[in-house]
Amino acid sequence: MDLSDLRRAEAELSERCQTLAEQARRETMTGLLNKDAFRLDVRTYLSAAGPEETYALLVTDLDDFKRFNDRYGHTFGDQVLLAFAAILSRSFGPGALCGRYGGDEFVVFLPGTAPRTAEEALHGLYRNLKCRRKGDPMFQCSVGAACGKGPAEYSRLFDRADAALYRAKRAGKNRFQMDRGGL
Repeated sequence: MDLSDLRRAEAELSERCQTLAEQARRETMTGLLNKDAFRLDVRTYLSAAGPEETYALLVTDLDDFKRFNDRYGHTFGDQVLLAFAAILSRSFGPGALCGRYGGDEFVVFLPGTAPRTAEEALHGLYRNLKCRRKGDPMFQCSVGAACGKGPAEYSRLFDRADAALYRAKRAGKNRFQMDRGGL
C-alpha cells in the first residue's frame, strides 16, 4: 500500500467509527436518542447554558399502553411506539432532542425555549396526535414539562418534569402539565 491508500483507508475507518458511535447513541427500534445519550446531551447543554438561556424538558408517557400489548400483542405495541416517536419528531422539529427513556416513556428537550413557546409546542403535539397519518394506531399521552433558565442540574429538571407528568395523569390523562418553577 502506498501513502494515498493508507490515507483513504484511514478516512474510511474514521467514517465507519463515527457511524458506529452515532448508532450507539440511538435507541434501536425508534431511532431516537437512547436514555444515556439524551441525558449526556442535555447535561452538556445545561452546564454551558448562559444565565438568560431558556429551555424546557418534557417527559411523556403513553396512556394505558399496557392494554395495547395485552389486547393486540407486542407487535401492535411496537407500532404504537414507532408512530409516537414519529409524531414527537414531527411536532418538535430538528432543534429538539427527542429520546426514548424506556418502555413507553419518551423525553424531549427544547433548547432556547421559553414557557409560552413550550406550551404552544405541546398544543402542536396534541394536534398532531389527533390528526394522525392514515393507518397509524390511535393512542393518547400525558406530558409533564419543566421550564428553566440558565445553568441547571439535569436530575432536578427531570424530577420537576416527571412530577408534572404525574399531575397530568392524576388530572385525567391525555393532557400536559407545566412546571415553571425554574424561571
